[in-house]
Amino acid sequence: MLKKMFDRTTTNYFFIIIFAFLLFMGGFGTNIIFWNSVGSLFGIILLIYLVLKQGPLKIPPHFYLFITFLALFVLSLIWSIDFTESFKFLLLFVGGCTFWLAFYNLKHKIENKFELMILFLGIAFGGLAFAGILFQWPQMEGLSLIFNPSLAHTHHHIGDFWAVVTVVAVYKLFKSPRNYLLWLFIPVALFLFAISLSRAAYLSLFAGVLFLAYKEGILKNIGKYKFISIIFAVSLLSLFFLVATQKSILFSRPYFIQTFLGLIKNPFGIGVGNFVYTSYANKDFISGLNSFSFYAHNIFLEVISGMGILGLSFIFWFIKVFTKVMNSSNSRIIFTAIFLVLTVNFMFDITYFNPTMMWLWFISLGLAQNKVNFPKI
Repeated sequence: MLKKMFDRTTTNYFFIIIFAFLLFMGGFGTNIIFWNSVGSLFGIILLIYLVLKQGPLKIPPHFYLFITFLALFVLSLIWSIDFTESFKFLLLFVGGCTFWLAFYNLKHKIENKFELMILFLGIAFGGLAFAGILFQWPQMEGLSLIFNPSLAHTHHHIGDFWAVVTVVAVYKLFKSPRNYLLWLFIPVALFLFAISLSRAAYLSLFAGVLFLAYKEGILKNIGKYKFISIIFAVSLLSLFFLVATQKSILFSRPYFIQTFLGLIKNPFGIGVGNFVYTSYANKDFISGLNSFSFYAHNIFLEVISGMGILGLSFIFWFIKVFTKVMNSSNSRIIFTAIFLVLTVNFMFDITYFNPTMMWLWFISLGLAQNKVNFPKI
């Protein structure tokens, strides 16, 4: 009886709608601890649903290594300077972990559904960004994926999310170049990238498109796509250097040095999410680099500053999964590309604190590792 109820198509649509709603709300970057909690709860419910519907779960490669990292993360809560901030980030990883396991176990192809969901989210966030520009909406959270008028002199994370959207659109254009509706995403993307002023968005987009071009064999026939390639490269490089003239590339990122100095003083860290204490304490170490930040702008620095040498477990896990999924001939290209885009973005920005971006990172990993060699249900 219970199994028949879970076999209904309406149940599947219910989970899709709830999941899309979570990704949308998480993108606002508000009430982070609440949405992290809801995401973790939904991930657990999704796992229970999959067990009832499909049977025992398959474990993705290096999953237990990540569980070890989570266990060490929990241990680091004991000496965290700000327990709430660290617990907030822990929930983000727990939710991501459940999504990783769940999407690795999906027994049917969902490429089109997931790609369409990202495109629709891009339209939603892009539309809100245009509305924010036109109506000058009041200040929003700095982690929001929408255009924020209060951040006119820094950058906006709409470009970071649209790096993912654009890679999906480009991938679909590789498959269906005559889909003229998809071509409309390109000028919109260029506009949103221009107003975002995010160098991390440009770098992550470049990495994703280059990866797709390599995997699709376009790099071998670059002459055939010479005109489009030149336009893409010139546009992206122009945006990057235009922003670089307004913001220092070197002096705006003293966080590597600050993390290193903090690690010497606190070899076991000060709690993930508390980078501001390390940054402020070491802001005057070198003349000209006397700035501090609430975030490390690099997910690996964030973990190391928070967990110290225990954070090496996270880096070790990442190296394992990243090298395997990037080198695997069986991984699904579009999801590997999304995982790469978000990885590059997380190395240069604070978007790893945004629930939607972090969830997508783990989901894309699970789908990239999923060989889809199960019978369709």
